[in-house]
Amino acid sequence: GGFNVVVQGNQLVLPHRVAEVAAGCTSLNAQSLGLATVIALLALNGPLPWERLLLLLLSSPLLAFFVNASRVALLALVSTAQGSRVAPDLMRYDYWHTGTGSSLFSFALVTLLFGVEHLLRIPPDSGR
Repeated sequence: GGFNVVVQGNQLVLPHRVAEVAAGCTSLNAQSLGLATVIALLALNGPLPWERLLLLLLSSPLLAFFVNASRVALLALVSTAQGSRVAPDLMRYDYWHTGTGSSLFSFALVTLLFGVEHLLRIPPDSGR
C-alpha cells in the first residue's frame, strides 16, 4: 500500500491534491515545546552532568523533528482519505490539524523527553 509523495519547497504533492506545509506546521513550535520541557525537567529534578545534559539538549530537537514529521505525514494521509467510511471521525483532517488529535503529538513529545531524561538520570554503575 501507500502512495507517492513529491516534495516541492513547502508543498507536498499528493496523488489527488497538493498540501502546503505552512510555517506553523514546521517543527519550530515543537522544538520550542521540547526546549521548554527540558528546562522544566531540569528545574524540577535538578542538574545533570554536562555530558548527559548535552545528550538531553540534543535529543530534544531531534525528537521534536520526528514527532512533527509524523504529524505532517499523518495529515497528508488523512487529507487523501477524506470521506472514507473507515473510522470517519479519525479521518477528519481538522481533528488532527487543529483539534484534539493535534495535542496528542505535543503529549507524545513531552512524554518522550520525560523518558529520555529519566534514562539519563540512571547512574552508569547501577547494573541496568
